[in-house]
Amino acid sequence: MTKMKQAIQVFELLGENELKEQYTEHYSKIVN
Repeated sequence: MTKMKQAIQVFELLGENELKEQYTEHYSKIVN
């Protein structure tokens, strides 16, 4: 598991949905 995916899971656990969305969006831009 990558650190990125791990961080996203942590945000989910903490209920940090806004933060998770920003992070996922940022991550998608890096990957694509």
